[in-house]
Amino acid sequence: MVQCPEAHLFCTTCISQYAATQLGSHCATLVCMHPSECKLPFTESELRRVLDSKLMDLYGRVKQQKEIEDACLEDLEECPFCEWKCEIAASKEEEKLFRCGNEEGGCGVVSCRMCKKEVRPYFLFIFEVIGNLFNQDHLPKSCKGQLRFISYDLVVVLSSNIRGRGRQALRQPACH
Repeated sequence: MVQCPEAHLFCTTCISQYAATQLGSHCATLVCMHPSECKLPFTESELRRVLDSKLMDLYGRVKQQKEIEDACLEDLEECPFCEWKCEIAASKEEEKLFRCGNEEGGCGVVSCRMCKKEVRPYFLFIFEVIGNLFNQDHLPKSCKGQLRFISYDLVVVLSSNIRGRGRQALRQPACH
């Protein structure tokens, strides 16, 4: 049995089903369901005692999500591939890439802050190593055209620098 702060009793099955329904709706507020209109929240210790670990983990994530939303952080960015968030003070023009810090959770994706698409390791290499040799902006015309424009710029830069000797060798962009 589970009780609210006003000592209204409920069976563990009812509380588990109620919690699953509420958390499935992304609502972390688990309040008393007694017909007397008691709306006091169940204590976390009571919930921990009756809910299985999966529901408690979900409760923690939903509650944390709600607290982050309530904080109204201006510079908050979210990974488009998981729930990981962080504050980035730099503008999207200054810092174009979002690096997910959820490597333990299996994400760790680097994505474009503008279009929210994943930046492949090939392009990440270009941004971090070769970027200063040509325009670092991966948005020469649009995010959609990034592969073609970066590939062409990379081919021009690499072919001129590798072959060197004062002459510039231009090659056609390869199909990647």
